[in-house]
Amino acid sequence: DKLDFGRLLLRQKRTAVLKVSNAGSVPVKWVLKGIDKLLPCFTYSIQQPPQQQPTPKSPKSPTPQPPTQPPTQPQAAEDENTAATAPAAAAAEPKTTLEGTLQVGEEREVLFTFAAESACVMDCGLALSCMDIEEGALVQPDIPIQLTAEAFEVAVKVVYPTEGASSLDFGIMRVRERKEQTLKLRNDGKYAVKYDFKIRRKQVRQFL
Repeated sequence: DKLDFGRLLLRQKRTAVLKVSNAGSVPVKWVLKGIDKLLPCFTYSIQQPPQQQPTPKSPKSPTPQPPTQPPTQPQAAEDENTAATAPAAAAAEPKTTLEGTLQVGEEREVLFTFAAESACVMDCGLALSCMDIEEGALVQPDIPIQLTAEAFEVAVKVVYPTEGASSLDFGIMRVRERKEQTLKLRNDGKYAVKYDFKIRRKQVRQFL
């Protein structure tokens, strides 16, 4: 199996769907390994099945509660000291797998989105494992999934006749005088591009 995003320009976005279904006779747990190899330009999520809305219950009248007494000053000071000595929460570790469970005949969709801000090439292998929920044994060999993508930039440079210039300057000319200047286009990108010259102003078009 393969997820191929093809070639995209920078900041373009494309989403591919990986469907995981259980066609067996027992519920299974599935694990997608290798997502820690993906570049930051990839995002992924599991589409959960729609949940049934619970039946609304009739509202109950609130039970009156006795008034609470504000804590005394020593109690507040003790709470502050306790908060100051509490250990900081551990930073969340990056995920290395995606996983879930599938009942018999159930299906899940895993969405992968690729959008890059700089040129990059991605070619990595993922693996899908399926295990019996009760016994924890593999119900089939791992399924390899190849993921490929490329983001590229169009890099065309305009080279003017005079170094440092940003326009074509023909200077002062006599009527019916003819003058030529050469403008060069240089493709510094990875792939060939198509170009087209357009002169937008009508007053300029009549002299060229």
